Amino acid sequence: MHGDCFDNVRSRELTDSRFDCAKLPECQIECNGVEWDVVRTWTYGCGCYIEWWFHSSFLLFSLAIIVYICLNLGRNLFVSGVCLVFFDKLGTNLFEYHGTCDREGRSLTEDKELKRQLKINLRTRCTWGVWYMIGATLLQVPWVVMLSLLSGQVELGNLTAFSTCDTVATNEYSCPLIPGGGQ
Repeated sequence: MHGDCFDNVRSRELTDSRFDCAKLPECQIECNGVEWDVVRTWTYGCGCYIEWWFHSSFLLFSLAIIVYICLNLGRNLFVSGVCLVFFDKLGTNLFEYHGTCDREGRSLTEDKELKRQLKINLRTRCTWGVWYMIGATLLQVPWVVMLSLLSGQVELGNLTAFSTCDTVATNEYSCPLIPGGGQ
């Protein structure tokens, strides 16, 4: 069972398969002038694309800087806060006293007064640690919100076709190569 494609083989007739320049149609050069609609459309599209590229690069770079700063500041604040809150677990619980009076000149050499001042100082320290951790957590909110808001709004679209561009009607270009000016 042979297909129709073998019928020409049986006839033993070969066609000349060399390229024949004489069979090409004659080349006719015509000057229709500049197609201003096409030029304007592509110029406008290229301008839009370049503007988009600059804006997107600026947005991307700015967002990367903001995320970097927020993450690193947040990390430093959070670790400092953890150290302040959990000082008793991280330290030796041994404290030294390097003075004998407070700012007003009152003596702090009594054990009862030293313990009271130490308790106040440690409570204040712990409170600051909690605020540091809260601040570190809140510092992450801006970049997370920005990314979540921008993720649905940024689209690349079809960059090869500028079909939405407006075209402007122009006068026909006068071609000096055609007798009569191409009109």
